[in-house]
Amino acid sequence: MYLLLTRTKKTPDGIKGILVCGRLVEYTIENLEHAILTGTYDVVLDVSPKMGIVTPHLRVPSRDAAAGGDAGLRIHPANYPSELRGCIAVGDEDEANAVDHSRTAFARLMSVLTSATEPITIEIVEAYA
Repeated sequence: MYLLLTRTKKTPDGIKGILVCGRLVEYTIENLEHAILTGTYDVVLDVSPKMGIVTPHLRVPSRDAAAGGDAGLRIHPANYPSELRGCIAVGDEDEANAVDHSRTAFARLMSVLTSATEPITIEIVEAYA
């Protein structure tokens, strides 16, 4: 299964984007200072030690090596860039520097990803206006 995250706008401390997964489209927010480099990465669904729930876990070799094996970069519910340290949050609505209804959007994304029958990858690209 292929996910495409297109970064569309920088804010003072965040990066706004759009995540496409098949027919599902969600807004995203990331922390500008800790954003993942553009590229294509493997994704596995596993339990987040911090959150205690299954989340998409991005395998980013350069960040994992710097962290000593696993940087813990994930897609998870959050609303503001300040709540993220390299991770990506999805949301329903596009606000100035946040996403709303993140838990609802995350549940929709997980519903699609848990039905995947092939490996999951995410491509992160930039298309700033």
